[in-house]
Amino acid sequence: MPRLSVIVPVYNVEAYIGACLDSLEAQTFDDFEIICVNDGSPDGSRELIAARAEDDGRIVIVDKDNGGLSSARNAGIEAASGDFVCFLDADDTFAPTACERIVDAFDSGAYDVVVFGGRCIPERNADRWIVERLSPRDVDYPAFEPSLLFDEMSNPYIRIAARRQLLADRSIKFDESLRFGEDEVFIFELYPQANGVKLISDKLYNYFQSHGGSLMDTARKETPRKIELDLAMMGRIFETWRRLGLLERYATELVDWSVGYVLYAALRQQGEDRARFVREMRDIWLSNCSDEQLVGIARNPRSAQLFEIVMDADRDGRLAVDQKTLSASLASWRIGAYGIADFAQTAGERIASLATQRLGLKSGEQESQLAREPFDPSNPKVSVLVPIYNTPEPFLRKCLDSLVGQTLANMEIICIDDGSTNDAPLVIADYRARDPRIRVVTKANSGYGDSMNWGIRTARGTWMGICEPDDFADEHMFETYVAAAERFGVDLVKSNFYIHASSRRRDKLERIYDAFPYDTPFAPGDHADIVRVRPAIWSALYRRSVIVDNGIWFSPTPGAAFQDTSFVHRYWIAARTVVLLKDGYLHYRLDNEGSSSNKGDKAFAICGEYERTFAFLGQQDASTVRTFAPLLNVTKFDGYLWNYKRIAPEAHLEFAERWAREMKEAIDAGQFAEGLLDNDYRRFLDELLANPEAFCKAHPTAEGL
Repeated sequence: MPRLSVIVPVYNVEAYIGACLDSLEAQTFDDFEIICVNDGSPDGSRELIAARAEDDGRIVIVDKDNGGLSSARNAGIEAASGDFVCFLDADDTFAPTACERIVDAFDSGAYDVVVFGGRCIPERNADRWIVERLSPRDVDYPAFEPSLLFDEMSNPYIRIAARRQLLADRSIKFDESLRFGEDEVFIFELYPQANGVKLISDKLYNYFQSHGGSLMDTARKETPRKIELDLAMMGRIFETWRRLGLLERYATELVDWSVGYVLYAALRQQGEDRARFVREMRDIWLSNCSDEQLVGIARNPRSAQLFEIVMDADRDGRLAVDQKTLSASLASWRIGAYGIADFAQTAGERIASLATQRLGLKSGEQESQLAREPFDPSNPKVSVLVPIYNTPEPFLRKCLDSLVGQTLANMEIICIDDGSTNDAPLVIADYRARDPRIRVVTKANSGYGDSMNWGIRTARGTWMGICEPDDFADEHMFETYVAAAERFGVDLVKSNFYIHASSRRRDKLERIYDAFPYDTPFAPGDHADIVRVRPAIWSALYRRSVIVDNGIWFSPTPGAAFQDTSFVHRYWIAARTVVLLKDGYLHYRLDNEGSSSNKGDKAFAICGEYERTFAFLGQQDASTVRTFAPLLNVTKFDGYLWNYKRIAPEAHLEFAERWAREMKEAIDAGQFAEGLLDNDYRRFLDELLANPEAFCKAHPTAEGL
């Protein structure tokens, strides 16, 4: 029987599981088993684990249908045979001494639980609050005290180990009905029933913040959705403590904690959201606490004011106090909870940030550090691809001037000359002689897609940007993009952009992302309708490894078009997280008659790009297909309608027949979000499906579409 069982839930982590298992195989302690729970993962994760298991007998694979993180952890607990169990997510790693230190901590006394520290990777971008939460002190709790949960850095996040027999005897499991906060509920049930809890300050767990969609990425968002999930978690904690008889002694402490954990954020919402949250929080209190306990809670000096505001709300949750009184109460609670110094510092940081944004200055030390970082040809931060074919000299020089003048120095500029026959090669050579960051790829003419693939293969940067040779960038563009990427730990940064035309006195900001949250990282699947937004391939920063690892290459076929459509759609599907920036930094030129956007040939080129998109989508898990396919088919309908307008009339019928066939296939498969079509588009679709030939006769010039 091993001393320790490390439980690793596995779902779609083939890009990360190798590093996770590497960290376990590098442990300084050998007497442990690795329980890898394959939670119905549709990717190659299980095959990678099975290959490792052939060489490492400590690896045990548990296969189960997909049920989520809690279900996988519970399956791991049931399969474990060690004296103690701990948990490691497949996209994180353990420090080399983790297993040794955990077992040593248990052996140092009579403890049922050991809590250890963690590290955010990368550390320099970590949120201060999270760093504090991951930094416990060295202290022992021989018996349960509420301060273990409410005052110590013992939660959240599953950086704990527990005696397996305790979990079995008390039937302590993860709540599989919760999508968020299941670790909080688990420790609120575990700690009070443990005979001794030991906290050690060793930072044994490495949380990789760049892996989007994780708890670490969403831990501090005060959004309505986040508060909803917190309330569900809170309700379960109150129910658990009532079942365990703990509310009789600790109701005041738990209510006070709930004020800080969720109510403070809920009261800062507006309108119906606030009313709903207030009603739900009050229902949790009323259904779990006795009248006598509620009276005692109302006397708690720190939280009494907010408690009273909630209890005095009407039946629907609307507050009796005005906004001014509420704001004063929230400020008073924060000062009481964290002290005047912390409150003043936070307010000062917020005001300073607003001032720097208003003045257009750099927003802080991180940007200036990026700007000071010298160029490292073997490890640039960013590779900017510039695909060039017969670009007029003035446009190309303006583009390259904007790139060599970037405030981010550690970047390479890859000029891909696609067999230009004008003076473009001379312009590129001129800039290359003056700036060592410029690299040149010269090849025979083979088209845009092949040029972009050459650039991707040549690139050495962690990040990749694209600048068309007739566009140009603001000087802070890539510094701003990299700062956002590293701050939020995302796979993709997208921003709005400017429309540039020589006839205009001022470039116009195109705010194409106003329907989505700015400056807040999210998984594309949570806002899947973003795939319907114009691709705007150039106003973005991409993680190059996502492109390479997922095979998101451009169509290399000479004469192809619209390759940006498929590239962006596939990247939306593959990216774990994205952050959108409200401002624009790239100036997109409209007055270049030779640009691909101004060409009206290639009637079926767009069809090939959607084939590539749906082929890629078909390789993903069923949930991803369900999320994206209906929206992508509506996007395809929009794109095909636009294409019908631009192609020659003699190509209309053949194109319309294919258009109708693909739309019917999508509808029959239940993969078409028809509700997104307005009445006119619905009419066009009905006409097309009924009779493509009649549709073409009714719309011979595409007028009215």
